[in-house]
Amino acid sequence: MSRGRVIYLLLSAVLSAFIGYLVTNAVESNGLPQATNSSAPPTLSFTAMATSFIKVPIDRSSAATDDLPSATCQWPDGRSSITLAAARRLDCSTFGGANFPIPRANSFTILDSPIGGAPYNENGQLTDDLRFVHLSADKSVIDVGPVLMQFGAYSGGAQPSFVEADGSLWIFDFRTEHGSEVIRVSTTTGAILQRTAMPAISRPVVAVNQVGFWLGQATNSLFSGSPTLGVWLAPVGAKKGDLIRQTDGAIWAMLPNGSSMNVYLSPRWHTGDQSYQIWTFTPAPT
Repeated sequence: MSRGRVIYLLLSAVLSAFIGYLVTNAVESNGLPQATNSSAPPTLSFTAMATSFIKVPIDRSSAATDDLPSATCQWPDGRSSITLAAARRLDCSTFGGANFPIPRANSFTILDSPIGGAPYNENGQLTDDLRFVHLSADKSVIDVGPVLMQFGAYSGGAQPSFVEADGSLWIFDFRTEHGSEVIRVSTTTGAILQRTAMPAISRPVVAVNQVGFWLGQATNSLFSGSPTLGVWLAPVGAKKGDLIRQTDGAIWAMLPNGSSMNVYLSPRWHTGDQSYQIWTFTPAPT
């Protein structure tokens, strides 16, 4: 689900070092709640395994961007719908597209438009809005929701990261109108289900499982301020992300494996050591 996704990993285990570890900075998960503070954090077990890679995982700098049905077009503030006929006539070529995004039935797209309905993107701290787009009940009108998030379309390529899973769309950006954050959006209604503060890491590696949204630094990530680097988690329902395990190495990929999350990384990359490990985080049985 990402630009530069990891598809073929052929792993041969050469050393296994299992380390018991409890993570207490997480949050309880209760279906798809509104964002609340944690009251009873779960525990995650941690194991580390050294491994050699026949094919090294490549950049996962923006999860699911390639697969997400999205488009860029001008959209005025205050307008909440457009007919199918008008959408087909709307020219989006100025913004690198062709036509207004028309979602399939029982699906959605994300509309990226210049802030304030501007005719083009202005240079500045924040430039673009994201909105949820889906067909109306009678399928003759396209409903366009309010702004979900504002971000900056910068020349360095630091764009929002998207991951869709289990009826939710997670959207992360390191610089929004609320700071660095991830939001969770219902893929049915477009409602924001939670908003979670996260470290300001641009072009991150991201993934989602039933525990929440996972984030870490890639080899080409940049950092706003001085965030603590490592494996971060935005648990379902949390207002603030948690540092699960610190590392200033290079994270190549995060891939769900059943109820666990596998993190593929070179933990000593910054020292010139290009060895690889797989870190696995697994929720404790309840």
